Amino acid sequence: MLDRKNHDKLLEELPAYERYNRIILQNAYVALQQRVENALGLTAEEKYDRLIEESPAFLNRVPLNLVASYLGVSPETLSRVRGNYNR
Repeated sequence: MLDRKNHDKLLEELPAYERYNRIILQNAYVALQQRVENALGLTAEEKYDRLIEESPAFLNRVPLNLVASYLGVSPETLSRVRGNYNR
């Protein structure tokens, strides 16, 4: 693992490493920003719809109580949303 000093040195000496690092950080920032906007601005149904669109395999690999937590809703709310979605 790199300490801060060596990491900063690599950023200065290797432009490709700096670009790579910047892209990773930008992508992480955008993902975090979208997650916050989704948590604050979407209904439970909209959150579930987005999850199905963006990561359908996620629902098959993760227990529903963790999916509910990820979406920021109770397991009961997720159950209701899933019931309405399947109708």
